[in-house]
Amino acid sequence: MKPIFKEIPRAIIISLTIFFVLVLIRLITGNSITFNYALLVNFGYTMLYGLTLYLSNAIVFMYLDKVFQAERFTPKRILIGFVLSFLVSVLVIFFLRIFEDVIVDGLSFSVFLSQEHMANYLVAIIITLVVTLAFHAFYFYKAYAENKVKEQKVIAGTASAQFESLKNQIDPHFLFNSLNVLSSL
Repeated sequence: MKPIFKEIPRAIIISLTIFFVLVLIRLITGNSITFNYALLVNFGYTMLYGLTLYLSNAIVFMYLDKVFQAERFTPKRILIGFVLSFLVSVLVIFFLRIFEDVIVDGLSFSVFLSQEHMANYLVAIIITLVVTLAFHAFYFYKAYAENKVKEQKVIAGTASAQFESLKNQIDPHFLFNSLNVLSSL
């Protein structure tokens, strides 16, 4: 199974979580939630944006893991990952907005471009930044912890080997001393 397909369940869970957080924000701010077609469309767009953004960023991180295989936890890798993730996210949001306005809503491309403003991207970029930072932090903490466990296993293996070596050195002396005691008796 390709690694990107393993990410789909996680992408679905994150997209659903974002949808429920957005609904919760509406409820907290005093807006009412009605289960109608508009909510279904909102759910569809949230899932579309969430899945597409997550999977595109997952591809970026998988590529960077291959490029920085030996240097996965350097500040250079983290900075490049964050900047690339941000740029890919903005580009994906732009293409999703084209899909939403031009293909689904039927606007012409020139009208779409004339109506584009940075405010159209603000919420999506903020959510993407928060999710990206959270996953960046979680991912690197998890990988850092795994590396620490590997280091501890190597240290434990070395200590165990040293112990066995010392034990093997002591055993012949013990046997020799025991034989000496027996022969003197």
